[in-house]
Amino acid sequence: MALTMKFARSLAVVAVCLASSASDGRSAEPNATRVYAVIDRLIKNGSVAGAQVAVGEANSPVVSKSFGVRDVNGRKPIDDDTQFCIGSCSKMFAGAVLVSLATDKSVDLDAPIDRWLKEFSTPTLAGSGKASRAPTLIELLCHRAGIYSQRNRLTKSQSRWIRDFELSLADSVAGIAREPLSSEPGKQFAYSGAGYCVLGRVAEVAAGKSFNELLALHVTRPLKLSRTTYFPAVDEDNIAVGHTMLNGKLSVVSQTPHLLRKRHKLALIGGSIYSPAREAAEFARMLLHKGKAKNRKVLSP
Repeated sequence: MALTMKFARSLAVVAVCLASSASDGRSAEPNATRVYAVIDRLIKNGSVAGAQVAVGEANSPVVSKSFGVRDVNGRKPIDDDTQFCIGSCSKMFAGAVLVSLATDKSVDLDAPIDRWLKEFSTPTLAGSGKASRAPTLIELLCHRAGIYSQRNRLTKSQSRWIRDFELSLADSVAGIAREPLSSEPGKQFAYSGAGYCVLGRVAEVAAGKSFNELLALHVTRPLKLSRTTYFPAVDEDNIAVGHTMLNGKLSVVSQTPHLLRKRHKLALIGGSIYSPAREAAEFARMLLHKGKAKNRKVLSP
């Protein structure tokens, strides 16, 4: 199933943590007032169906508020537990997983990926024959691996590898490996969702677990995030769906990943985590505290 870029503007999740080590514990509510007004206006003028906002500081309580509906057809209200597909904010969670694997020596971020994925042992360059080497994990993390970018015009096959949610991650990455690199590894920045799929597959092979399991093991369980996952429960009802503007009105995007139910197989590593804003805010707070959450170590500094 294709997931169009219009999905990204459908329903907003807003998670804001203001970095302030000098917080005196006062409520963040006053700082959120203007954000609330913007969301209210967008919902009233029909630009957005629903949203969540989480606002706080490093050492203050996080204030959450929900707006609007999960979809314009069912009209069920958004609440603080509603899961949203958070798009490219998933990349920060994925990066945390890779850093954790590097810390426990499961992977080496400076190693070329053909150590784990043999399909990248002889990468080619678009129009230039063979590339000099396979990219490294750190190059994938930093979008400097030479893997094709969705910011450019994609071929039909390039689009499929990162938009067909009925594929497994292994199948997606096998397809990405058949595509030529757009540049020599390390030479050029090119924002790449496909590169993050490759990153996730390396993690799966190295650790012997699915990336969703690794997300739980290294991030969500230590942070006690019970509703952050690549795969919401099939019978879960409290999920916001994607929308697009059609004939001047919001319309449900039927290709929203979770709507595939049991056919939803692809963990789009850098783009398809589902999470409520309050849990995304707890992840951000952990980063502000240099890897600690309530004095428990989650990530190494």
